[in-house]
Amino acid sequence: VVCLGGGVVTDLAGFAAATCLRGIAFVHVPTSLLAMADAAIGGKTGVDHPRGKNLIGAFAQPRAVVIDPLFLRTLPERHLRNGGADLLKHGLILDEPLVRDLERASKDGPPLMSPELIARSVAIKAAVVSDDERESGRRTLLNYGHTIGHAIEAVSGYSAYLHGEAISVGMRAAGLIAVDLGLLSEEEFGRQQALLRTFGLPDSAPGLSVDAVLEATLLDKKVRGGSIRWVLLDGIGNAVVRDGVPGEVVRRAAETVLGRALTGERREGLEIFTKVYWPTGPGRHNDHGLSRKHIMESIDASLRRLGTDHVDLYQAHRYDHETPLEETMVAFADV
Repeated sequence: VVCLGGGVVTDLAGFAAATCLRGIAFVHVPTSLLAMADAAIGGKTGVDHPRGKNLIGAFAQPRAVVIDPLFLRTLPERHLRNGGADLLKHGLILDEPLVRDLERASKDGPPLMSPELIARSVAIKAAVVSDDERESGRRTLLNYGHTIGHAIEAVSGYSAYLHGEAISVGMRAAGLIAVDLGLLSEEEFGRQQALLRTFGLPDSAPGLSVDAVLEATLLDKKVRGGSIRWVLLDGIGNAVVRDGVPGEVVRRAAETVLGRALTGERREGLEIFTKVYWPTGPGRHNDHGLSRKHIMESIDASLRRLGTDHVDLYQAHRYDHETPLEETMVAFADV
């Protein structure tokens, strides 16, 4: 089987190959940055389930992984940014010099198609997997940002956020936990977040239920005896696994990255905005002749001028979808 495509294809086709006739040979030819840097490397195959991420799958190693960065020229910008999350993750957990090189290379924009940086990221993951194929030890570190990130994907129905986008939010949550526990300095946390912003990745997932996300984390494969084993940074380039993290610390981080409920003045302000400006009738144009897309693009431009981090909420894939108004507009109400 030749698995030609992005991370979903390599996961799904690899799982089919691992299952058919109790295993047949397969080769990965990843065409997205996420697949090149992460999904195609390491032998994890599987499919998602409504209850949680990657709950059905198998370990199966491909005969080869063939990576040609020229494929990346065909990707939409959003999918390129999506894969950048794993480039950053590998440096954050195990290779501080890679983080420095990414910072230097990002001065003229994120280096999302650099063969050298992709190769270094692949080498980091390949080395970890070679030491611990079945994730009984060191491979667990590769799950940095995944506990909250996978929960966000599951709660949002695997539709609102791409994998790398959810993991970016999860890395922010993990960083906040590490700062709260005294493992990571504010300065180091700032470096992480600055790179994520440079790569155009979100730092929040507003509108999702904090309780639902926290409940979904309990299905994480790192849970032991009902307790989550968190992958955290003890400095840039040095990831550690910690259990026994206080629940209030986790909830505080989750509430920060998921936003708050709309109440009081925020609710009233949003209702006024909805009544006056937000199109609800046929054609989705309001009384001023503006479509939802035009309104969101205007908000996006205004927030960029203000330099606010909330801008990541207003991605193009939300403009004309049936996304609940409250979910889409919650960060705008905060601003």
